[in-house]
Amino acid sequence: MAETIIKNLSVTYQFNSDPKPTIATKIVSKDSKTYLKLEMKFPASFFDGSWTRYFTSIQGITAYGLVLNSTIRRETAIETVIDNSNRTMYVYALLSRSDVGKNITGLVETETVNITSQRLWRYQATYDSGLYAHPFSMADSTSIPIESTWFNQSPTLTLTSPANNQTLAEGNTLPVQGSASDADSGNVVTVKYKINSGTTRALTSGVSDGSSPLSFARTLTYSNKRIWDGSTDVAGVDLAEGVDHTLTVWAEDNQGGKSAEVTRKFRVIWNRPPSISGANEDLGTIMEPPSKAYTVTEPEGNPFTITEYLDGEVLRTFSGVAGQEYTVTIPTDKWLRTSLAQHTLKVRATDSAGLYSERVYTFTRTDDRIEFELAQPFLTDAKANRVLFTLDAVIPTGATLQVEACNNAFDAVPTYEDITGPVSAGRGYVFTNETKTATQWGINIRVKILKGTATDPVIINGFGGAFD
Repeated sequence: MAETIIKNLSVTYQFNSDPKPTIATKIVSKDSKTYLKLEMKFPASFFDGSWTRYFTSIQGITAYGLVLNSTIRRETAIETVIDNSNRTMYVYALLSRSDVGKNITGLVETETVNITSQRLWRYQATYDSGLYAHPFSMADSTSIPIESTWFNQSPTLTLTSPANNQTLAEGNTLPVQGSASDADSGNVVTVKYKINSGTTRALTSGVSDGSSPLSFARTLTYSNKRIWDGSTDVAGVDLAEGVDHTLTVWAEDNQGGKSAEVTRKFRVIWNRPPSISGANEDLGTIMEPPSKAYTVTEPEGNPFTITEYLDGEVLRTFSGVAGQEYTVTIPTDKWLRTSLAQHTLKVRATDSAGLYSERVYTFTRTDDRIEFELAQPFLTDAKANRVLFTLDAVIPTGATLQVEACNNAFDAVPTYEDITGPVSAGRGYVFTNETKTATQWGINIRVKILKGTATDPVIINGFGGAFD
């Protein structure tokens, strides 16, 4: 287990020889135990070249004692660690919770040193293969009070959620769940978290009973490029796309203990455009107006608008409903004016943030005829006797025109009569039909222009008429 510093002590040492080592005195936690630690760093000049080894033998390692209130406590758990490469010796003396309230007044060799010398340690090494004690001693008249906080056990934390390496899109949640434990009854334990290097925030807090875990659960939400805890902007900045972000969770107690930090990586996706079903498609060469069904979905649930185009000209625009089926087509009047060439029919879905996607259909119009009739017959109060139909059109040589009309348009099978001659001559036509099967009379007109051998285009500018 890693060693953690509980407290750095301010202790002054006195030496009776030069050169002197520097000594740092600390209270540390290691392997769930508390130690008095001395770090003795020796200068390079300390070694005159006669030493065969820097640190070899610490005489009677089990014969050292911790001096508490001027009373020796024989200590078998004193550990000495030698670091030759750094000319450093580390000495650990185990402390006990039962010693709280006492003062450390020395660390001595109980077999060879009189306690009244208050000597904290004596350095020994080999010199010409013999044991040699370098002539210096370390003494300090300062007493070190043993504090209860030195024996605090840091809390532990278990993070059960979220999973690592998630990708969050608009509206997705990041559930933060787990538990914290503290073996020290009465400690106030607080579970904290942060996103990246943002503000530290509390998840929960409670008093430990020494055994029962303290559970926590919080649901964070990703929206508008940021992580939210309810209405609180957790990180305080936009989270970039395409990089790892870090959720860090840990527990602290009111005695200065802190658990290991537990992290989870995640990434974010900024607002995405709506998605239109199907795929871009070439409809080939056609003679009838194209018709394509589609649906739109919005990943973030934002409002969106649908616009349909023919060759860049808006056919219609409207507010879309996610998942509802729509059909893009070309109205008859537009189709009749569409040239015999290649064209583009397009659907664009745009969300409230301005992101959009498109579905594109291309086609080449060809035709050997133009056919149309009234979208809705004219209702008449009585049987119409005559009809006048005018057609404003350019019909080139080689093309043929056929115009038909009926006065019983609401019948299941209307009686159409050829009025091509009168139309071409600009005259009215007298109906010959005298009967109907429907309850009402009505007028309808249908026009057919066959391309035939014509090489010039047929142009229809409009039509009109009257009846009586």
